Amino acid sequence: MTSTFAQRLQRVARDPRRFVYFGRERIAGVRRAVDVERREVALTFDDGPDATYTPALLDRLAELDVPATFFVVGNAAKAQLPLMRRLIEAGHAIGIHTSEHADLTNLSFRAVRDELRRSRNDLEPIAGRPVKLLRPPHGSVHAHVGAAARLEGLDVWLWSVDPEDWRPRVPVATIASRARVVAGDVVVLHDGINDPIDEAARDRSTTIDAIGPIVEAGRRAGLRFVTLPH
Repeated sequence: MTSTFAQRLQRVARDPRRFVYFGRERIAGVRRAVDVERREVALTFDDGPDATYTPALLDRLAELDVPATFFVVGNAAKAQLPLMRRLIEAGHAIGIHTSEHADLTNLSFRAVRDELRRSRNDLEPIAGRPVKLLRPPHGSVHAHVGAAARLEGLDVWLWSVDPEDWRPRVPVATIASRARVVAGDVVVLHDGINDPIDEAARDRSTTIDAIGPIVEAGRRAGLRFVTLPH
């Protein structure tokens, strides 16, 4: 057994919910890993763009020469067009996080498909290319979501590492420690926050400050940071 595989088994054992959701995710075609053999790791950011924190995050990623994937909320993206253009021109990937951060599992199949189409219509004129990545808000998936995504030509991406940076007042060291990555990992972080459990959670500065330690530790381990395949 390789050390990477052993670490993955330990993570699953610590999170029994993964067993509960396994069949549901298989049906939905959920992906949670990039290329292990090539020692890839992907940083992904949800709930943006945010007028204050996304620019600071882009500055930090540029300093580190790290590409990332942003799952953006359509209405926020349309309201921040110069910021979205900057993000795309920097070589980052974008994906759908719905138009208004809707929980797709609360919708009918037809409503899910309508929402995915609306979200694509929001983003593709901004991206100047087809957008095929989808991350359902909260990571909530079921058969309706998977079927609608397949019909719309979308790949459903969740994550393998969640440092829970969306919680308020999480220290930088805690985020970085929880985001110790191995080959193949997909990390979920947040450059914005929708429906925060506390207004203090809207402050994304600790997430931005944690990027450096996360990247440095990954590179010391011989890992390569990539966008999700898009």
